[in-house]
Amino acid sequence: MIGKTHYYGNPFIGIFAKANDSFAFVPKGCSPAFLDALKEHLGVELIETTINSSNLIGIYMAVSKEFVFLPEIAGKAELEEIRQSGLEVIVTGERHNAWGNNLAINSKGGIINKDMNPNIIRYLENITGIEIIPMELENYNTIGSVVLATERGFALKNNATEEEIKEIESILKVKGGIATANMGNVFISACALANSRGLVIGDMTTGIELARLQDSLNLL
Repeated sequence: MIGKTHYYGNPFIGIFAKANDSFAFVPKGCSPAFLDALKEHLGVELIETTINSSNLIGIYMAVSKEFVFLPEIAGKAELEEIRQSGLEVIVTGERHNAWGNNLAINSKGGIINKDMNPNIIRYLENITGIEIIPMELENYNTIGSVVLATERGFALKNNATEEEIKEIESILKVKGGIATANMGNVFISACALANSRGLVIGDMTTGIELARLQDSLNLL
């Protein structure tokens, strides 16, 4: 299922929330329309929280089917709220602490900012049991901001090469493709929330962009 929405007029909805197949983590005090869009189109349970008292959940958090990745700036009460999901919460002190920007992951594999501490990468691989590959895309080290990954597919910025697409397909073990959102924006994860069931996108996204995202994420 596919729908458009905004966060108090801001079409960059992926900055403020993060979703997997079971849950969407959202800021406290969201509008009913925003919450209804996530429930309707993603089919998830909502968990309200903050990270370091910030509503920028989508920047600080990465999620996969079983795991939530958080920086150590998350507070004790916030961790308790997030653990209500039953997902395993991984907290690290890595200086690249905006996990939503630095990690794109599903249950089969992950790609991560190439400047990340190798010890942190090995630590994440040991916990998750999957391979996590350092990567950049045309000088974008913040790989999680330009790749939106689910259990069914992935979408990445529109000037990625065929070789880059095939490499990410081999790591995440799902098919994917190029896309933009919100009238040409390449930071797809900042513009959208997606899982195996559906897609919610910023309301500036055009029909052509929506069709390409739907195809890339294998939601047809």
